[in-house]
Amino acid sequence: MLNRRKFTLDTLDSPNRVVRMRWNRDALTILEILSESELPLIAQVSDSEEITQVDKHFDWRQPLLMYKQQSEVKVYAQVLPDSGSINGWEFSESPQITVVPVDFQGWLEILGKRLDDGYGYGNCSDSSNSVGDNNIELWDTLAKVIAAMPARFISAHALKAYVLISEDPDLPCYKKQCIPAFSEFQVIGIMEDMITFVKNNQTESKLMRCLQCKMDDGKTILIPTETIGRFFATQLKKAARQRQCRGSTYPRAAKIRQLIAEEDLPIYVRILSGPQNGYPIPKDTLELLEVGNENTIVGCNVSSERNMMFELPVTGGPLFYKALDNLNSSKNHHVRKAMNYAEEQSENFLKSVKTRSVLNHAPEFIHIVETPM
Repeated sequence: MLNRRKFTLDTLDSPNRVVRMRWNRDALTILEILSESELPLIAQVSDSEEITQVDKHFDWRQPLLMYKQQSEVKVYAQVLPDSGSINGWEFSESPQITVVPVDFQGWLEILGKRLDDGYGYGNCSDSSNSVGDNNIELWDTLAKVIAAMPARFISAHALKAYVLISEDPDLPCYKKQCIPAFSEFQVIGIMEDMITFVKNNQTESKLMRCLQCKMDDGKTILIPTETIGRFFATQLKKAARQRQCRGSTYPRAAKIRQLIAEEDLPIYVRILSGPQNGYPIPKDTLELLEVGNENTIVGCNVSSERNMMFELPVTGGPLFYKALDNLNSSKNHHVRKAMNYAEEQSENFLKSVKTRSVLNHAPEFIHIVETPM
């Protein structure tokens, strides 16, 4: 016989009544759900009113597909509206928190340290050499990059370069190509010579002065010295690092994993680029505050309309009713659609920058949802 006190056939006020399942009548924490059940499963917030008031972008009354559990290192940041002060930026308090996973593959412009510590880069051994409130140089021509000669750099814009296609020592040949924005270049040196290159299936030669570099794929390229754009150092040579400590403030960029390994937090940054995976990237300045390892549940809503991803910590937070039905045998179209969506989007979502909301009654509880930045 069925123990009817354990479950109900009610839809628990799900919008549009998109799913009808047997629900556990006892509201459980996420940890309790994980201790007695395997993911994926369907759950629903027991009291969605308070959490819905915190986040207007996500309807927490809907059934939720808890897809998988994930443990990740993340960087927590405060969003700071742009206006103008230090190097053209002015900072003010904002309650919004941004979460940057260490697997985020975008480039971040490093703007400087905390304002009350003085504005500067890097860890100089002599604290009296702090840069203070000097402005960062603008590298808008390749000539400025050459003057500093970093070990590696990126271009914020696509650029025209000559890619080596024939390594014949007597007559090396190049092909003129467009190099995508945010490609990284390893600096080899300055080259001034007659360059033979292929253009419109014909070979041409001309005297050129170029910066010779290597790409990540090992290809050798030549970038004409008159190239304009916007450039950032991603690795400085020893002499450049010493000039940096003496007051030269070169524009720098880094991936988040490199940045937290080399810089002390907190620090100001701005995201320059990110993967084109459909998730928005914040344009405001961020103050990176701290690094933490977080154990979360990733999933999406079960909806008759648009599916949206969410992320919940396994500790703290509201209670949930757990569906007792086996998802593998579910014939509900909306459940199958949610499963497909979570499978397709979970990896991209985990590697994306996300907003963070905090419930007043449970400061340790955060929910991170797929919302416009």
